[in-house]
Amino acid sequence: MADTNQRIIFADFLLASFESKPVASQSKSELELLIFAGLVNSKILSLTSSDFDIGRKLVIPASRVASLRYRYRLNHQKNETEFGAFVNEILFLGFSDQSGLLKLAIEDAFYRDMFASELRKTGTVPDTSFNKSIIQVDPELARKCIENMAGANAEEMAKLITQGIKKRKASNFALAAATFIASTTSATLANFIAS
Repeated sequence: MADTNQRIIFADFLLASFESKPVASQSKSELELLIFAGLVNSKILSLTSSDFDIGRKLVIPASRVASLRYRYRLNHQKNETEFGAFVNEILFLGFSDQSGLLKLAIEDAFYRDMFASELRKTGTVPDTSFNKSIIQVDPELARKCIENMAGANAEEMAKLITQGIKKRKASNFALAAATFIASTTSATLANFIAS
């Protein structure tokens, strides 16, 4: 499961945490989160793995992993890393046949909530009626929200989405993402895509 170096990093993380807050003063849920954070920080666990896969490694239900992942992101993730990780979590599924809405799959609950929060700022409530992991939204609103979330990282966003297209090579993903990116009015994104 882990090499010696990862185990040392994990142990150092826990010991440093216990120096600032003794074990006896922490609740069971705080200790679970601390251990989960140690496993992630030591790279024994990767947050890019699915809840199911992490659950199998830890021998806990996927729902428990989802809760730990969410709490980890709330407590340990720095704002400047949120956007790049968020873009890597988006799967473009295509467009709804009837309404023309863009379908995005965002399995990670933290990022799904982050995106939904950004959509609500525009006065839009995302449609998750089909499946909570699949958000159907107007393509222009999705573009604006993702661009707002990217801020100065708009060029990085375009790179990450483009890498996703190449990595997944699914025709519906490529079509949806290419159409989505091409619809942007951002000079930064347009220049990147044109190059």
